[in-house]
Amino acid sequence: MKPLDTDVVVVFKCGSEPVPLKVKIEEGVFRIDRIKSVERKKLAGEDEIYYSCTSHICERSFDFELKYTIRTCSWKITKLFL
Repeated sequence: MKPLDTDVVVVFKCGSEPVPLKVKIEEGVFRIDRIKSVERKKLAGEDEIYYSCTSHICERSFDFELKYTIRTCSWKITKLFL
């Protein structure tokens, strides 16, 4: 799957990682029900934070991975498990 640029509603707290609450994809805006893991990585000189998440869309549970690139403040959906 090619990474998808996406808009994310996020809570930023002092001294901690940003916490994604909702994600916007083509079908609409969906609440993130659970963040299963958070992992900070440095790839190709870029500091990135990966979130493994679960959301319910149309009464089905989907797992996906969000990537936040710190330098550009951008979000991408990098994996989607159907």
